[in-house]
Amino acid sequence: NAMHTKVPISMEQVLHPEKYDSFEVPTEFTMPPFSTLEAAGFEEVAEDTLGELEMSVYFGQPNDGTDKVAAAGWNGDRLRVYRHPERGPAAVWYTDWDSEQDAQEAERAAKTIAKAATDPNEHEVLRRGSRLLILRGLSENDRVEVRQSWLDSTTPSP
Repeated sequence: NAMHTKVPISMEQVLHPEKYDSFEVPTEFTMPPFSTLEAAGFEEVAEDTLGELEMSVYFGQPNDGTDKVAAAGWNGDRLRVYRHPERGPAAVWYTDWDSEQDAQEAERAAKTIAKAATDPNEHEVLRRGSRLLILRGLSENDRVEVRQSWLDSTTPSP
C-alpha cells in the first residue's frame, strides 16, 4: 500500500529500487528558445523527458538492442525535436548523470552513434562534468547558439 502513497517519479526509480527507497529526484531542465534555429526554418515539434529506459534504447542502436550500462547513471534529461521543410529532423538533448564517470560512459555511447550517422558532421556530443549535450541533425552554424546556451547553463554559479 505504501507504493500508492509514494509512487515512483521516474523510470529510474522503477529500474533501481534503491533509488526509489532514497527517493532520488532527477534533474529537471528548462530549455530556452533557440532563435537561430527558428530563423533557419526549424519548427519545434516535441519536447519531453525520456528517462533511463529510453536512453538505454538510444544508446543500444549500434547493437540492435539496449545499452543498460551506458544508461544506468541517468539522472535527468530533456529532449527537444525539430523539423525543417528541406532537411531531416533535428534534436537537442540535455542530459545529466549521477557522476562524471557515468557521463563519460554515456558520452562514449553517444559518440559511437554520432559516428555511425548518415552525416556525422551534423552531430555533436559535448560533456562538462556530469552533464552531456547531444545534438543531431544540425549544421555547425545551427549548433553555435545551442552549444553556448548549454555551456552557460552548466557553468557553476560563483
